[in-house]
Amino acid sequence: MFDLNNFIPYRLNQAAQQTSEALARKYRNQYGLTVPEWRVLAHLGKYDKLSVRDLEKAIGLDRVAASRAGTSLCSKGWVQKIVNEQDRRLVEFSLTDVGREHYGKVVVLATSTEELLLKTLNKSDQKKLLELLCKVEETARKIT
Repeated sequence: MFDLNNFIPYRLNQAAQQTSEALARKYRNQYGLTVPEWRVLAHLGKYDKLSVRDLEKAIGLDRVAASRAGTSLCSKGWVQKIVNEQDRRLVEFSLTDVGREHYGKVVVLATSTEELLLKTLNKSDQKKLLELLCKVEETARKIT
């Protein structure tokens, strides 16, 4: 008989949802950030400057949501919006000095939460889990 609790796609979804909700509460309570804003912040922290299209691909948000998150971070003073002079429809975002400072603090929060989440796994198991999740993600992208 089918047991949803042993169905791996269900378990992956449950783990992702619970983790995302815990992180969302922390981001919101400590920094006033939404999950999309955090994802934009994280990618800008890594790549410095990205277009809305690049953000859309990188974080799995639609263009409107990525743009909205970037614009919200602009209103906080964490991100600046750079409009292409040849084509004003093209917009890029980059971190401000204030944004870089907050990015560092939010990364500490994210990594400390990850440590709590994985504390029952040894380093070898953590590495293996990451490898397996990457394989599952890659396979899932190929399923039509």
